[in-house]
Amino acid sequence: MPPVTSPSRLMFLAAAVSLALLAGCAGAGPSVKAANDGLHVFGAKFGSAGVPDGLAGVPAEETPCLNGRDFSYEAKEVLIGYTHSGSIRKVVTRNPDTSIYGIRPGDDFASAESKVLAAGFRETGAKHRYGNECCLLTLSVDETGRVFNLLLELRD
Repeated sequence: MPPVTSPSRLMFLAAAVSLALLAGCAGAGPSVKAANDGLHVFGAKFGSAGVPDGLAGVPAEETPCLNGRDFSYEAKEVLIGYTHSGSIRKVVTRNPDTSIYGIRPGDDFASAESKVLAAGFRETGAKHRYGNECCLLTLSVDETGRVFNLLLELRD
């Protein structure tokens, strides 16, 4: 076997590490694709640029933030957060006609939590906050035990 420092061995190791890093969320575990498949909020998809089709023409209030810009679509009860480069990184919804991993605003928390866990998320330690290798999901729950707000965001 060639020594670890041989050029061919180093090239192989560099290629393997690069592929692993590029796979990131796209590996066998939860992925951006899986997050997008579970995201049903007016056509918003992580990594895409521009206004989601379902929000075209809807007035939005733009707010700068540390990670880019947020656009609040009050008429639709949705907020879309974009990176500095303009791709979607965060989706927040209070609209009961939308869902994230099958959870809709208005669902009871026990049902919502079972759907989150079934989707491969685990508790993070913060109240009603769950994570996987790719994303964080936060459920806001009212005093009656109903989810009234869902936040799904890509991990930094």
